[in-house]
Amino acid sequence: MKRKKNKAATEDDLRAETERLRLRVAELEDEQADSRDRVHERILRHLPLPVFVLGEDQAFTYANKAACGLTKRTRREIIGRKIPDLLPEEVAPCPGHEHRAAAGGEVRDIHCQGRSQALNILKQTCRDPATGRGLTVVAVQNVTARKRAEQALEESERRYKLLAENSADLIWTVTPPETISYISPAVFNLLGYIQEEVLSKNLTEILTPASKKRFQGLLAKDLPETGARRLMLDFKAKAGSIVWTETLITVLRDESGRATGLLGVSRDMSERRLMRKALKASEDTAQAMLEATVDAVMLTEPDGTILACNRAMAERFGAAANDLIGKNAFELIPSDAVRKKRKMIRELMRTKRFQRLVSRRGARDFETTVYPVLEGAEISRIAFFSREITKQLRVMEKLRLSEFSVEHCALATLLLCPEAKILAVNQAACRDLGLPKKRLLGRSFRAFCPAEEAWPDIWAELKKDRHLVREFNLRAANGRAFPAEIDFNYLKYKGKKYCFSFVRDISRRSQALRRVSESEARFRAIFEAMSSGVAVYEAAEDGSDFVFKDFNPAAERIEGLDRDSVLGRRLSEVFPGTSDMGMLEVLKRVHESARPEHFPAAFYSDARISGWRENFVYKLPSGEVVAVYDDVSKRIRAEAALQTTEKVVLVGASTGGTEALRIFLEAMPLDSPAIAIVQHMPENFTAAFANRLNSLCRITVREAKDNDTLLRGQALIAPGNRHMLVKRSGARYHVEVKNGPLVCRHRPSVDVLFRSGSRYVGGNAVGVIMTGMGDDGAMGLRELHEAGAFTIAQDESSCVVFGMPQEAVKLGAADKILPLETIAREVVRRCA
Repeated sequence: MKRKKNKAATEDDLRAETERLRLRVAELEDEQADSRDRVHERILRHLPLPVFVLGEDQAFTYANKAACGLTKRTRREIIGRKIPDLLPEEVAPCPGHEHRAAAGGEVRDIHCQGRSQALNILKQTCRDPATGRGLTVVAVQNVTARKRAEQALEESERRYKLLAENSADLIWTVTPPETISYISPAVFNLLGYIQEEVLSKNLTEILTPASKKRFQGLLAKDLPETGARRLMLDFKAKAGSIVWTETLITVLRDESGRATGLLGVSRDMSERRLMRKALKASEDTAQAMLEATVDAVMLTEPDGTILACNRAMAERFGAAANDLIGKNAFELIPSDAVRKKRKMIRELMRTKRFQRLVSRRGARDFETTVYPVLEGAEISRIAFFSREITKQLRVMEKLRLSEFSVEHCALATLLLCPEAKILAVNQAACRDLGLPKKRLLGRSFRAFCPAEEAWPDIWAELKKDRHLVREFNLRAANGRAFPAEIDFNYLKYKGKKYCFSFVRDISRRSQALRRVSESEARFRAIFEAMSSGVAVYEAAEDGSDFVFKDFNPAAERIEGLDRDSVLGRRLSEVFPGTSDMGMLEVLKRVHESARPEHFPAAFYSDARISGWRENFVYKLPSGEVVAVYDDVSKRIRAEAALQTTEKVVLVGASTGGTEALRIFLEAMPLDSPAIAIVQHMPENFTAAFANRLNSLCRITVREAKDNDTLLRGQALIAPGNRHMLVKRSGARYHVEVKNGPLVCRHRPSVDVLFRSGSRYVGGNAVGVIMTGMGDDGAMGLRELHEAGAFTIAQDESSCVVFGMPQEAVKLGAADKILPLETIAREVVRRCA
C-alpha cells in the first residue's frame, strides 16, 4: 500500500517538473523572439529607405527614421494617423490587403518637399502572425538621380542619331571582324550607295587596296583605350571613282572595357587634295620665276620670319636658301640697318602701301621695295624686292657735281600756291627762267611749259603723297627750252597750303642716262634671247603709220625676214595685211593713250605669209611702241581640230523654279542634250532636290561635283552656296564647282553659269531663263545670245515671279518667249 503511494507521488512530481520545463522553454523562446524583433526593429529604424506599416484600417502602425524624414513628423505623430494625412496621393498604397510581392516597385514622379522627385514605391501585403490581421508594408526609394541620368542618356543618343543622320561627313561603325553595322545617309552623296547596299558588307570591300592595307594594319596594332586615330582612307564610289577621306577612328568598348567595334567619321578631302596639287604646281611655277629674276626676293611673316627666298637673296645673306627658312630677317641684316627697316615695316603696316628704301652696305648701294600681301583687309605676308643701284647712284652723284660746278650756285627754288602762282624764288630760278624776281612773282609757273606739254593738275596727288618728283620740258622767257626735274614738296604753314619746289636742269643728266641705258647689255641680251617676237616702232605721219626701229631674232624666225631688211621701213610696207588684221588700229590707240593692250589671236595674211598672231602692245616712255607677239597658228589649228557640235542646255531659275524645273525635266527624252542648272537654293537642300527630280524624270538628275562631265541624258544641279561654271577640255564639256563672292546677291549665280557658257560653249549652247525674283541671269543670257547661242525666256503667264525673265527680255537677250509647257519641246528641236 505504501509502495503504491510512493509510485503515485513520483509520477506527480515528474509531471510537475515536465510542465515547469515546458514553461521555461516557452519563456526562453519568447525571449529569443523578442530579441529577434528588437534586432529587426533596429535594422528597420536605421534603414536609409523610408518604410511604413499600415493596418487594415489604413492607419500607420510603424514608421522608421527615414519615413519620419520624408513626412517631416516624429514617429509618435505618425502612429495612428491615416494615409491622406501624411503621404502624397501618389505614394499612398492601393486599398486591399491581399498578400503579394512588390515585384520591383513602380516609379512615380511626385512633388515632395518643395521639389519634383522620382520615387520607386515598393509595396507588400502580409498578415500579423500574432493577431492574424492584414498589414501593408510600404518602402519608398528616391531614384531621381538615376532617372535623370537615364533621360540624359536617351537625349544624348537621340542627338547623336540626329547628328549622324544629317551630317555631311560619313559616319560608320563596324563590328568584328570588319562588318559594317551602321552607316549614315551621307554614304549616298559621298559614294553613291544607299544605306541598305552597304550594311552587313565588309568595310574593306569599299576601300582601295592601299587603304585596305592601312586599315588592317591599324586593326593589328594595340588600339588606344581613349582618343581617336587619324587615318587617310580612300573609298571606292559606286560609279568607280575614288573618294579621298580623312577618317577619325575610335574604339567602342563595353562597361568591362572589352572592345566591341570601331566608330569611324570620314570627311571628303578630294577637293582639298586637288587644291593642294594645284597650289603645289602654282608654288613651283612661282619659285621658278623667283629663281630666274635678277632681283633678290624674300617673303616673310609680318614679324620678319622668313617663309621663302630666291638664290639671289640667299647669296646676299651668305647662306643657302633652305637654311634661311624659319629665321628672322631682322637678325640677319646689319644692326645699323635694323632701325630703318623696322620703321619701313611699321609704315607699311599702317598705310598698307608699298615702301621704298635706299641703303648702303660697304661700298655698295641697294634699293629695297616692300609690298604688302593682303588677305581681305589684313596684311598676312610681306614681300621684299632688293636690287643693287650702286652704278646708278654714282652716275647721279657725278651729274649733280657736274651741274653744281657748271652752274656755280644752288638749285632753282620756288614757292607756289595751289593755283601754281609763284610766291617766292631765288636767284638761280631767275637765271633759269630768264626773268628778274619782280617779274616772276605773281606769275603762273604753267607759263613756262610749252603749249603741247600743258602743266598737269598734280595738287590732289601732292596732298596725298606729300612728295612728288616729275620731269618736264620747260621754256625760259628768253626762249631757251630745257628738260627739268622738279621736286615738289607739300608745305602747310600757319593754316595755308603751299608747294615748295626745286627745279633742276637735267639736260646733261638726260644725255648721260640715255647713254647708260643704251649700254645696258643685260636688257639687250633679254631682247635678243626672248622666244617671243619683239618689234619696236616709231610713229610716222602723226601715228597713221609706224617705222621699224628694232626687230629681235625671234621675230626674224617667225616672219622669215632679216632684221636689216626691216629696220627703217614702214609697217604697211613690210606687212601690207596689217590694216585688215586690225593690228594698225591697236598700235594707233596705244600710241595715243599710252595704255597697253592685249590683241587676241587674229589671222594675218599677205602674198608672202599667213598665220595666226597674238600680240601684247605697250608704249615706252621714249614714245616708241613695242609689240611682243607669238605665232599661235599651231594652237589655233589644234583647237579647231577639237571642235565639237555637242549641244549643252544652260538653265537658270529662282522663285517658283523647283516646280518649273520638274515640269521641264519630266518632258525631256532619255537622249536629251546635257543640261546644267542653277536654282537659287540654300546649302544642303540641292542634293535632296536633285534626288527627288531623279525619281520623277526619265533622264538622270543629280547634284553637280567639280569636274563632272556634261553627258547626254543627264542634268547637273549646282550645289547650294557654290558657283557652277561650264568649261571645255578638248571636245569634252565639264563643270567647275567653286567658291567665290556673291554675284547678283546669289551663290550659285545664274549669271556666272551663263557667262561661262558664252565663253566656252558659244553657239553650241541653248540658254533658258525661268521664273524668279530679281535680275540674276539677265546679263549672262544676253552674253550667251551675243556668243551665238539660242536663248529662251519663260513667259509671264506661266511664271510665279516674272522678274528674271522680264529683265532678260528688256535687254533683248531672248530669242523666244515661251510658256513653260512648250520650253522642253523647243529645246529638243533646237538641239536635234
